[in-house]
Amino acid sequence: MQAGGGVDDVADCREVEESTLPAWIADGVVGGAQLNVADFMVAPSLALILYRPDVLPMFEGRPALELVDRLLPEPTGAVKTL
Repeated sequence: MQAGGGVDDVADCREVEESTLPAWIADGVVGGAQLNVADFMVAPSLALILYRPDVLPMFEGRPALELVDRLLPEPTGAVKTL
């Protein structure tokens, strides 16, 4: 991780995915029955990271991806235009 806490490279993404996020989810910090502000900060950040094709496979089938899907599901139906 960078000194400021941001993800520096793919290796850092792997560390976050394998240890940090699962621990937060297991402890109920994020992903609990009652969503909290941390959920709404973590899920969109993960969604942005997942746009990288080399990172997405690390998250598939993991609780972190389930959190993103829960908070930011795929849109359904027609989108109205202005």
